[in-house]
Amino acid sequence: DVLASSSTLDVVEEEMIDLVRTHCPPGACPLAGYSVQCDREVLKLEMPRLYRYVSHQIVDVSSFLRMARLHDSDRVKQWDGRRASRYNHRALNDVEDSIEAL
Repeated sequence: DVLASSSTLDVVEEEMIDLVRTHCPPGACPLAGYSVQCDREVLKLEMPRLYRYVSHQIVDVSSFLRMARLHDSDRVKQWDGRRASRYNHRALNDVEDSIEAL
């Protein structure tokens, strides 16, 4: 999808800032997702204006799941199985899955 896109990185970054701006003032929007620190590092390099706009705080969904596995591993295993069957390695799928996990 990215390789086939005609949008430049600058245009996409501006669109992302506009989207985030509709929901959060500068510095108030934490990043959330699975191992989201990696995404944060990519933003720092590839989309520095967006990186500066979002909060320094992160919500790492994988940390929540790790704690849930310690508390009720059978239930999390069932959920992991359903999640794995739907996963298609697309950003939207990852976002939806992160929201469901929380």
